[in-house]
Amino acid sequence: MIHDICMVRPAKVRKVDCYFSTGHVRRFDMAPFLKPDCGPVFRPLRDRKTFLSTMTVMNGTLAFDIAGGRNDRKCVDIDPETVFAEGVPVSSPI
Repeated sequence: MIHDICMVRPAKVRKVDCYFSTGHVRRFDMAPFLKPDCGPVFRPLRDRKTFLSTMTVMNGTLAFDIAGGRNDRKCVDIDPETVFAEGVPVSSPI
């Protein structure tokens, strides 16, 4: 089953609450992607301001619009199935 993300909200440090079209909410930890050796793709997200200001939903998944302009070829995104499988279930605060 493909789980589409329809909304994201920042949670605790480097964590994102992801709201799925199925009604599930998962808290996804981005910290493993943001280690000092994370590489050039994720490096801009190590800056907290960039992390927060570029966080969005694109094509049904958690994405970071690093380049701006909502170009899905120039964003950093995480597969929604990964977010669902590795995210921790949380109660919706909304």
